[in-house]
Amino acid sequence: MCSELPTATFLFLPNWQNKSINAYRALVRDNPKYCTTLGFIPKTKLTYAMPTLWKDVQRNFSNHTWSMDIIAVWNKEAKQRLADGLPNWLQTLQRSIPEAVWEKNQYLAREDTDHITNHVCPQYFKSKREDVTGQERGQNTNVHLQPWDDKQFVLKCPNRKLWAYTDGSCVGKAENFIGAGVNCPQTKAECHVDSGGVGMTNIINRAELTGIAAALTNKYTKIATDSACSLSQIRKQLLFPEMQRAHIHSNLLEQIVSMIYASPY
Repeated sequence: MCSELPTATFLFLPNWQNKSINAYRALVRDNPKYCTTLGFIPKTKLTYAMPTLWKDVQRNFSNHTWSMDIIAVWNKEAKQRLADGLPNWLQTLQRSIPEAVWEKNQYLAREDTDHITNHVCPQYFKSKREDVTGQERGQNTNVHLQPWDDKQFVLKCPNRKLWAYTDGSCVGKAENFIGAGVNCPQTKAECHVDSGGVGMTNIINRAELTGIAAALTNKYTKIATDSACSLSQIRKQLLFPEMQRAHIHSNLLEQIVSMIYASPY
């Protein structure tokens, strides 16, 4: 609502009579300058858009216990745009919803609240970005960046080139088979792996696991992978091997875990 662009949103909110207040109700309650209750639909006029019969059995629905308020959330520019472009918009809306009970002069009565300058936003909406924020960022050309300071950045892996990096994926759409690769930047060693998936095991998960197995086979002790699924399955195999007996890659996981146990590190 801080935007100078004409902005209007029409809401249908249940009138819970303060027995249950959600973020939208709090927004309406705390911002009378921007929120106008145009009318309400009585609970006796509300009906279910459901079939009366289901498998030749009559369905009985409970009666509505709350009426439905019709609320406009808008700024001054939107009110002016509606008044200039569609002077009879309110009458058209009233004809579209004949079941509603409309407030008399409610739309005009809110015009005298322009002296209110502060608006309260519920906590839920405070994390949302204002519409005007994007405009200010695009128009602001006087941006002063702080000088780059390398001292505030510390590498988690100082010897990252000594690590073995693995990845697995599908190798070509026509061939429809999977494979993996291992690369060590320090030694520039490369290893390409045929994952050997067949049928239900011909999936990316197996490709990722075979890449890790290939790195362990080549005696790498520091291995980097982007497969959180593979790491989770290896951890589960280490801690709860009995839960992995029916896993489609159980043999491969057992091989990986046995090499981890045999590693001196």
